[in-house]
Amino acid sequence: MRACITRHAEAVPRDSAESPRLLTDKGRKDAERLGHFLKNNGIGKARVMHNGRSWVQDNAETLAGVLAKGNGAVICTPSYSLNAGADIEPFMADLNAATDDIVAALPDDVAHRAATGLITGRQTPYAVSMSNGDAVCLERGDDGEWRIVWLVTTRQLQDLLG
Repeated sequence: MRACITRHAEAVPRDSAESPRLLTDKGRKDAERLGHFLKNNGIGKARVMHNGRSWVQDNAETLAGVLAKGNGAVICTPSYSLNAGADIEPFMADLNAATDDIVAALPDDVAHRAATGLITGRQTPYAVSMSNGDAVCLERGDDGEWRIVWLVTTRQLQDLLG
């Protein structure tokens, strides 16, 4: 089982008049590239999770749109909070109990704490640092321990996929 934790791609600034707040054109392109990278690296039928915020949901829907073509990715907002500062223990328990791959589009704080928590068992200080649109893929071994499979940045994806 793999968990791909992604920090949401570039969004329209908070002080923008745009409502609802969504990804920028660059952010959407970055999310599409990441979706193709995930698909090319064995992630297909996955549960794509987000926190319900419009720009994070936009990111998740973009990822799921790429993944779903022929694979059946399912998008969902969990019943627990995935917002900055929230207790993410329910999310961590969900990841640890999952049998299918999960892709999670998350805000900065949650992405860093979740990835760090899976790798180290603690949420801070961060063991992984991601910028907008970056992702880390972790795999749970037969021993229940999580290991990093890869970490990819938007810059790498742009160089790799154009």
